[in-house]
Amino acid sequence: MSPNEFRLLRIFEKVDAVGKGLVSKRLGVSTNYAEYLCKSLFRKGYLETLPRGQYRLTQKGLSVLLEDLLRIRNELKRKMILLDEHMEMTGLRLAKLRKMEGMFHE
Repeated sequence: MSPNEFRLLRIFEKVDAVGKGLVSKRLGVSTNYAEYLCKSLFRKGYLETLPRGQYRLTQKGLSVLLEDLLRIRNELKRKMILLDEHMEMTGLRLAKLRKMEGMFHE
């Protein structure tokens, strides 16, 4: 899946159905390219067509978005663990420095 196709899928985090006009506006691309992206995702099974030239996510498209959210959540968890470890180490260093500083003031 291309980055622009994925960006198109992300539009569905906020709306249920889109046409090429909204895709064009949200992605900052021409309506012809927006239509090309929609048709590409339709052929791949990520979108289904609705009346009046609109598209909506299929279960396959929704799965891609959910997988990405899980990836982001796991990455944030990993970063939070690293941050907690860093804060703990920094706190221990600070406590040690304060103790050493206290030795010099006695």
